[in-house]
Amino acid sequence: MSGNDRIIETVLDNSMQVILSENQNIRALLERHSPSSYEQFVNRIYTDLENVISTTESGKQHHQTKGEDELTDHLLSQLVHIYPSAKHDVQKGGHCDLHIEVRSQDDVIYTWVGEAKLWDGYAYGRGGLFGQLLGSYASGGVNANHGGMIFYDLSPSGPEFVMGQWKQGLEAENITIIDERVDKLRFSTSHQLNNGKGPEFHVKHFVVGLYHQPAQNVLAKKEARKSAKKKT
Repeated sequence: MSGNDRIIETVLDNSMQVILSENQNIRALLERHSPSSYEQFVNRIYTDLENVISTTESGKQHHQTKGEDELTDHLLSQLVHIYPSAKHDVQKGGHCDLHIEVRSQDDVIYTWVGEAKLWDGYAYGRGGLFGQLLGSYASGGVNANHGGMIFYDLSPSGPEFVMGQWKQGLEAENITIIDERVDKLRFSTSHQLNNGKGPEFHVKHFVVGLYHQPAQNVLAKKEARKSAKKKT
């Protein structure tokens, strides 16, 4: 390479760095579609997932009668616009709720998986975490060792109560809680797959707060009218 070629290459590299530092949309696009590391891939997913959850919560009045699959499809319908590979019900040791797979800049496949549950107490959530996410979908390995556990909360108790119950149950099983957010609505855990004999797998836990009192009041009135008609 000649001296001029090196100068041109340096200028282009510097220009690209300036572009990326000043344009968050371009940087986010590259991190989604051609991440430079598995860590970058996972962090980008969590940033995007937080935005999707926020959007979903802002329209919670529309989700009062939906079940797990419908709610997961709603999340997926937003994720698929930015992650074309995002899928629901993928066969990955079972029917995986959320599956995202991307090739890195070095053409290495990065994978993230998620399990989503409508909150119905610790025992039900535990089955999703240990029986499905960790027991069936997670594979481990340096490019596939992160996943998410997502709870949909339609109860009047609120998301703080849900995550408090979830955290309490996990701690009772001697599972260490790390990286807990200030509002206590997010935290992470680490697990050894294959009954403690396999690779380490890291889980970030989320709650989607969907309870909406006015919408519930409308539903209750409709149900009351139906009951009244049946009696006449």
